[in-house]
Amino acid sequence: MDFQNYISAIRRRWHYLALSVVIICGLVAYHIKTTKPQAFYQATSRIFVSAQTNSVTAEDIAQMAVANDVAAEVLKTLGLENRMSVGDVLLRLTSDVAGGSNNRGNTVTVTALGETPEAAMALSNAVAHEAKDQALALTNLGTRNQGDYIQTELTKAQRRLQLAQMKLTGFKEQHKDLLVPLDYGDAKRMISELEDQASRAESEVQQNQNRVSQLQRTIGHRSQAKIDVSSAPSSAVVDTLNKTLAEKSVLLMDQKMKYTDENPKVKETQQQIDAIKDRLQQEYKKSFSLENAPTSIEYQFLVGDISRYQAEKRAAEAQKAAIARLAGRAKAQLSQVPELEAQYGQLNTEFLTAQNAYMDLRNRLDQAQLAVRIANKQQEDKQGIGLVDDARVAQPTPGYRLQQPKVKMAIAFFISIILGIGIILFIEGMDTSIRDVDQMEDRYQLPVLGVIPTLREAALKSGSTLVLRDSPGSAFAEPYRIMRANFLALAAQAGARSVVITSTLPGEGKSTTAANFASSLAESHKKVVLVDADLRNPTLHKSFGVRKEPGLSNYLNGECTLADAIFPTTTENLLLVTAGSIPENPSRLLTSARMRELLDALGEMADYVVVDTPPAVAFSDAMELAQIVDSMIVVVGAGSRLESAHFRARTQLANARATLVGTVLNRVQAQDVDSYRYSARYYPRLNGRDGLPNRPPALPNTTGDRPSAPAETAG
Repeated sequence: MDFQNYISAIRRRWHYLALSVVIICGLVAYHIKTTKPQAFYQATSRIFVSAQTNSVTAEDIAQMAVANDVAAEVLKTLGLENRMSVGDVLLRLTSDVAGGSNNRGNTVTVTALGETPEAAMALSNAVAHEAKDQALALTNLGTRNQGDYIQTELTKAQRRLQLAQMKLTGFKEQHKDLLVPLDYGDAKRMISELEDQASRAESEVQQNQNRVSQLQRTIGHRSQAKIDVSSAPSSAVVDTLNKTLAEKSVLLMDQKMKYTDENPKVKETQQQIDAIKDRLQQEYKKSFSLENAPTSIEYQFLVGDISRYQAEKRAAEAQKAAIARLAGRAKAQLSQVPELEAQYGQLNTEFLTAQNAYMDLRNRLDQAQLAVRIANKQQEDKQGIGLVDDARVAQPTPGYRLQQPKVKMAIAFFISIILGIGIILFIEGMDTSIRDVDQMEDRYQLPVLGVIPTLREAALKSGSTLVLRDSPGSAFAEPYRIMRANFLALAAQAGARSVVITSTLPGEGKSTTAANFASSLAESHKKVVLVDADLRNPTLHKSFGVRKEPGLSNYLNGECTLADAIFPTTTENLLLVTAGSIPENPSRLLTSARMRELLDALGEMADYVVVDTPPAVAFSDAMELAQIVDSMIVVVGAGSRLESAHFRARTQLANARATLVGTVLNRVQAQDVDSYRYSARYYPRLNGRDGLPNRPPALPNTTGDRPSAPAETAG
């Protein structure tokens, strides 16, 4: 698509561009109207703080300048309570200590933003003065009374905190023997872990028992003495040690649930268990020291291993028993966990609430004490806080110009133009309708004889679409002359003297094209007969202002002579055969031998015969006439989207062996037609005064027995 095609597409679909501009600019305008005015200017005022003031610092004044109390008072002072909130004011304020401290003091800068320079300066100055006044106001008695009140409330909050802490501590002390945690999920996981540990302890017992049995069998085989080593003799000491080991194992398990492995209590219990294991090993070793037992080193090693494994077995059994008891206690306590968990959560919430209230009052007391110190100092020296240097000028903020409504609207307009053009080009790319010569030649594979502009403007100005007759000097007449020149060149090569004018679909302007094309041929000093063979919807008699009957159908039915069916026109060298009365079966008449004789007779009378027929897709008339005429021209209306209809028309005409010499692209926008665009400057403007003339009256009666046809509006 070249530049000219882009311009044509935008002209055709300008309403999309206008809609884009209206929507986007409208939304931006609505946004500008409904959005709060933006702060485009900033102003800075200064508060000088004396260096001799130790109770209040420049940092304290800077914090006061951006406090809620100061913002609320400023809103009242400036009368902006109904327009802005405290939060809006704080968003527009910044304060800082300018530079570092020196011998003379510090400077607190207060910067404020506003919609106008005056608003920015007013806000900055009001905040600076209010911050200074509130700092000085802290010296009054009310500040001290407020501190006393906060102190009283703090004492009450402390008592509530202590009570909540006591309740929470009492609850913990009451349930200190609770084995499971106060979370139901954690309690279930703990029981599962205990069961896993019991399983591992059972496996360890069985493993040590197997080792002891194997070592005992080894000793029995290698000893010559008959020694019963299947079991070791028991003693009161061994029983006592086993009992103590079980108790210590239970204690260790309980401690590990409460403390880590690094806890001193856990370490002490673990050391005691290790000592009991060593003592058990020694006792077991004594039980195997028999008089007739071998004294070999191997035997001693085996006895030592048996003693160790026996001790490990007893320890594992004790651990298993301890875990079983703990698991039993945990399962018994599990049902109490949900209720205890709820009680603990409530007590803990009360404690945290009391603690937060206490800390809040503590912070408020610190602020009150600070205020009291400031008041005391201000009573000592009258010049603790110096003068305020009001802001006298406001500067635009960065990005000020881009936030202006005019700039926003200009940007919105530019974006809407870009978006609108993009939409137009997208729709144009998706549009499959025929709009230019290249598309016509691609669809029909035929030369384009002419590109005819829409005659709506010409018809509105003159009341007629016969521009070759009524306005031969206008720019609308030139496309038909170009069509005539192209046709004559092709007709001379093919020897064609008769031509059928048809279209693909109804409403594409074939009858208007046929009338003006015939007029253009007559204008070139050729004798032309125009035949209205559209026996279904005839219109040529209206265009030329003659009677419809008698006409072609009457002649083919033998109801009149050829001379009766031919009408002269106001165009020199042009005769018209009207359609006549509408028959029941037009196809039968058009394919009759009398029709062939008629065309032969007209060919002898004139140089060219132009036949207007119904659309080729809707009716068979054009295909049947194409077999008895020399050539055919297909008129296609610009903007036609029915690609399937054009394909059927080409196929049907090819099957009928029609001699297609070319096509005509009709009803193109006038500015898109080259001949109109380049020649319009040489013709008078169609302004209603010196433009197209009015339609001429009906032709006079050319025969004595034929009345004049009434004037009718062109269709």
